[in-house]
Amino acid sequence: MATVRYWKDIDVLDIVLKKGAYRFSEPIADDVILDVSDAGEILSVEIHHATKRLARPLAQRLAHRYLVTR
Repeated sequence: MATVRYWKDIDVLDIVLKKGAYRFSEPIADDVILDVSDAGEILSVEIHHATKRLARPLAQRLAHRYLVTR
């Protein structure tokens, strides 16, 4: 099951698809980065400037539900 986290202070949405040993990050679009394992599996998707990238109602719901507090 995926884990979703949102960091309001840096406006980053992180969707962790599976746990595994991280090998490298691959930018696939402006502000969208995949974290990839040694086996080439996608471990997570990072969306930078998430509130600008996603439709406002969706971004607000995600931020409210998955906000990470430090």
